[in-house]
Amino acid sequence: MRAADRTPGPVGISLFEDDAVLSWRDMVVLMLTISDNHATDALLHRVGVG
Repeated sequence: MRAADRTPGPVGISLFEDDAVLSWRDMVVLMLTISDNHATDALLHRVGVG
């Protein structure tokens, strides 16, 4: 996940300064536990909803 492409938000991946590599499973955990905006957007894009 490129830092420059992240969805703004107050928690999670949006707070990272550097590019990051996460598994789809870990992104689901972030989406469901802390309502991570960027993880949600990436997952929706992956399954073709967003």
